[in-house]
Amino acid sequence: ISNATTVYENGEDGLADGWRIQGNGQPATNIYSPSQDSRVIRLQGNGGPWILGAISGDLAWNNTTEKSISWKMVMGSRYTVYVVVSTTNGTRYLFYNDLPKRILRHGVEGGILHGLGGYNHSEYKNVWRTYTRDLEADLKDSEPDNELLAVNGFIYAGADVSIDNILLYNPTEKVYSDRK
Repeated sequence: ISNATTVYENGEDGLADGWRIQGNGQPATNIYSPSQDSRVIRLQGNGGPWILGAISGDLAWNNTTEKSISWKMVMGSRYTVYVVVSTTNGTRYLFYNDLPKRILRHGVEGGILHGLGGYNHSEYKNVWRTYTRDLEADLKDSEPDNELLAVNGFIYAGADVSIDNILLYNPTEKVYSDRK
């Protein structure tokens, strides 16, 4: 991750204090992952959601320059990741889950879904995977005339997960993983 411009979570500081939980579950913890040979964030419980950043306000990232995101997680069960963005047409929730579906207008107000697949596929379970998305392209896929103004936060909803290396970058940058 050395060339990434903004790293929001990589676990190496030993802390989990940027995470907040609303609803069910336990507070985020920072643990050592032997399979990654590094520290990661552990979210435990059923549902969450756990929030890093915010929808708006002082805790929001308000990152106006980087429009691609990458994160790493080990999936054990169903999940949804929401990336909160400000646009010229208001707040949008770009969300990603384990289904292989693309539902550009979802029932959640401002929700735009892009499925990442992996549900019911044993090769995805309990294996660390890196996910990378062009947020601007995902927004325009559903709303071609809308413009992404800022990326504000990352929300995880689901059962137990370990997550690491949440970062924003520009598509022209090279993103390097941490050896795994």
